Amino acid sequence: MNSKFLDTIMWIIVGSFGAVVIGLGWHVVFGPSRIEHQLEYGVSDPERALFGPLGCGNPCVINANSGGVVHAFDNFVRIVQREKRVLVVNGACNSACAILADKARSNVCITRHARFGFHKVRNLKTGARTDPPQSKKITAWVNSHGGFPTEGVLVMKYSEAKQFWRTC
Repeated sequence: MNSKFLDTIMWIIVGSFGAVVIGLGWHVVFGPSRIEHQLEYGVSDPERALFGPLGCGNPCVINANSGGVVHAFDNFVRIVQREKRVLVVNGACNSACAILADKARSNVCITRHARFGFHKVRNLKTGARTDPPQSKKITAWVNSHGGFPTEGVLVMKYSEAKQFWRTC
């Protein structure tokens, strides 16, 4: 196959597990390599690092996002705010995704399917666990429900989330 053909074919769906990306140096973006992918592309191209080679669009609909590398999500917050994009949370938005939704709150709306998951973040160099950089309002809600867990996630359902985010 010629290089132009491979560059034209951007991705192939693999069952219900995620996407394998061909050409342009992309690789599997789920499982353990998802973190490596976000570390590699999180600064230069945060949108594709988080959402794959086709990006997210506007509006960017989040149906299920388990999070990942915080700095990649922070970089995407800046893009969302600069380009005045709309993020629609329509499912699970956990960990760093919840940080994104919190920091870009004025650009976010939620559907009745939205739910947010919170936990302590892990420093990739030291392994230390600390509270994530959530807003004071979200941190207060988490603390009133036992704090950021070290294991598992604390889930905020739509019925509670709609006091923090506007509904779509």
